[in-house]
Amino acid sequence: MFALIGALSIVPTMRFLKWGRAARRNAAVPSEAEWRSTRQLVFIESHLLILIVLAAVLMARGIG
Repeated sequence: MFALIGALSIVPTMRFLKWGRAARRNAAVPSEAEWRSTRQLVFIESHLLILIVLAAVLMARGIG
């Protein structure tokens, strides 16, 4: 799960860097579709992170 989160975070990170460079050059804002897909990837990552924490708690209690 940790590797999956790492792989999923590549796309949003690259987009954030691109948007930051564009903002410094006063370029256009990202498209709606690009914004939505980035938000969806971050949403999925956050839920996977919760599952990692849940798995850690279960392993600490001897389940799994």
